[in-house]
Amino acid sequence: MATSKSNPDQYLQKVGGTYYARVRVPRTLEKYTRQTHIRKSLETGDKAEANRRKHAVVGKIKAELERLRKAPETGLHPLL
Repeated sequence: MATSKSNPDQYLQKVGGTYYARVRVPRTLEKYTRQTHIRKSLETGDKAEANRRKHAVVGKIKAELERLRKAPETGLHPLL
């Protein structure tokens, strides 16, 4: 059975000289976030450093999206 390699640059987007963590908002939550993606600066222009930093940021974004999925009536958290 073959294993697939994951994309090491998944969730990264470079704008100008700065890398951002970018997470797709599930379609069911777009009406609450009014966005299709959430992007947060990783405050670095170094790709290797961005790949190290993205994990914590992506984790926070996904946790907030999960919270929103469970209780959408509570509104958005400032993280989004």
